[in-house]
Amino acid sequence: MLHQNKNVIKNLLRLVLSVSIAVAGVNAYSSTTERCVKNSDCESGECTFGKCKPASKPTLPKSKKCISNKDCPSGRCVNGVCKPDPLRCHKNSDCASGQCVSGRCKTKASPITPKPKRCVSNKDCAQGRCVNGVCKPDPLRCRKGSDCASGKCDRGQCKPKASPIAPKPKRCISNKDCAQGRCVNGVCKPDPLRCRKGSDCASGKCDRGQCKPKASPVTPKPKRCTSNKNCAQGRCVNGVCKPDPLRCRKGSDCASGKCDRGQCKPKV
Repeated sequence: MLHQNKNVIKNLLRLVLSVSIAVAGVNAYSSTTERCVKNSDCESGECTFGKCKPASKPTLPKSKKCISNKDCPSGRCVNGVCKPDPLRCHKNSDCASGQCVSGRCKTKASPITPKPKRCVSNKDCAQGRCVNGVCKPDPLRCRKGSDCASGKCDRGQCKPKASPIAPKPKRCISNKDCAQGRCVNGVCKPDPLRCRKGSDCASGKCDRGQCKPKASPVTPKPKRCTSNKNCAQGRCVNGVCKPDPLRCRKGSDCASGKCDRGQCKPKV
């Protein structure tokens, strides 16, 4: 009788243990895989075959590598990685714009786009062409000469304008040989924009740092005459002394009255 009681007790203990394990398993399963009917019943938003799928871990975007601030959309490169501006800053170097005002990073000022230069023809443009009244650069590829400011398209590339040929400097011996400026080392050169002394200027006159122009030569008044005798040189023509011509045809062309082989002979 005692032996039978022991077997009953063992069986009861086994039954209790199995029930406890089953209940624990149900609780563990229900905590990870909830029962559901539709997606909105699940925290993950996915209901598959009556069970909620666990929410997947969010994947963080890879940090963009950089060398300088220019490589980052945020504008700040820290230890080779692009980072956004902090919520609070202490100094200018904390901000991509380099400006920390009252603990807040100021945004970068947008670069000012230069206004297009107005033009009438290609000559008004330092580079490129005049298109619809505005200077525009030459295209990367051209098909014909009219696509280029220089008018030359060679193998799909615009050729640059030919540089203007600089005139050769005029040779000289003295300032008198130069229409303008001075004779320096055998070459005519213009007066300097600023002068210190008279020798800096062709006219020899420096006034308040500016070269004064050469004085125009005074043309002597013609000498009045009645006859050739009144003229030291040349002839009396219409009451005025005039020099002999370079070439003569007859004696009356000369003051001496002698014309020899086209040249006036001097008075004896």
